[in-house]
Amino acid sequence: SDEVQAALGYGLAKLDHESAVTTLGDILKENPHHRFKHDLLRYIGKAGGAKAATVLKPFLKDLDEFSRYYAAAGIAQSGAKTEIDEAKRLLLDDSWMVRSAAAQMLSGGGKNDKALELLVRLLEDPEAVVRGTAVVELERWKSEKVIPALLDGLVSLGGEGQQLVLKVLETLTKQKFATKAEGEKWWLANRGSFRLPPIEERHKVK
Repeated sequence: SDEVQAALGYGLAKLDHESAVTTLGDILKENPHHRFKHDLLRYIGKAGGAKAATVLKPFLKDLDEFSRYYAAAGIAQSGAKTEIDEAKRLLLDDSWMVRSAAAQMLSGGGKNDKALELLVRLLEDPEAVVRGTAVVELERWKSEKVIPALLDGLVSLGGEGQQLVLKVLETLTKQKFATKAEGEKWWLANRGSFRLPPIEERHKVK
């Protein structure tokens, strides 16, 4: 029954068995309109890994927004490499949930520098949750390239987006900039020696 399949999926995912991904993927192939489809997608994401991302990818184009969301969130959680073109398409989704999950996909663990410009642009998304997700992902970035990308955002973004850029810059550099010129002057003097602080220390008061 659907209930038994969903319970099986939950149990396998909790045990982190790789077999969970294959089993749940087969269940959804046999019944694409499964009554517990959202739960099964969520369990696949929890199981994690590159295989989970492969199974979830087709659901990024599902007609149901919740299915697209759980697929995107699961891929982000899996840590699998994100295709930029796929993420760009999701960032145009009508659902703020999907756009928020796409922001998590873009972060790629904070090392996918090709995604930086897209994440900075999300700081002026019309939905507050999406903007907040972009802030979180940028504040967790692991490459110093995030600083010049944010400084560029001070020119390309509108008022609220600019304020969020300044917030992220302060978190990462412990400096308060009023303008791009001020930030660029600091970056020019410090980029050779600057290293991002450990993530756990970024919100500590200086």
